[in-house]
Amino acid sequence: MDIEAKDPKPYELGVLLKNEDDLAAVLAFLGQHGATMTGTPNPKKVALAYPVKKHTEAVFVSCLFFAEPQNAKMLEKDLSVRPEILRSILIANPPAEEKRQPGFDAALPRRRTVRTPFRSSSAKAPEGRPSAPAAPSPLSNEALEKKIEEILK
Repeated sequence: MDIEAKDPKPYELGVLLKNEDDLAAVLAFLGQHGATMTGTPNPKKVALAYPVKKHTEAVFVSCLFFAEPQNAKMLEKDLSVRPEILRSILIANPPAEEKRQPGFDAALPRRRTVRTPFRSSSAKAPEGRPSAPAAPSPLSNEALEKKIEEILK
């Protein structure tokens, strides 16, 4: 095994728990897999958009940690079978040096914007397409009352 695979890498874990009491068990579970936490997770109770395993509410926890890649793979597999975890996602964070490589942005294709000529409201619509109806002019109160009387007769 090469030395590169044994270096701890940064990871982010997002978990939906059944209740807040299960957080301590999940953190202990991370420690069993050789993960070292970089901060304290903040649990937040959320209402789910749809039922997940017959639960409409859950506790969302996001935490950052370092772990060896082979331990992270085992952790991801073991998280899926834990009964207190409704859903989980493990994200590998690339180091800051790899995120911004020189010339990376230059290699991306540029978007082309299509500009349409400005048309004034007095311009005629092209043939084959009906022009939009003109907005009706506002009626005075007297004219409005006359229209209402005509309609009611």
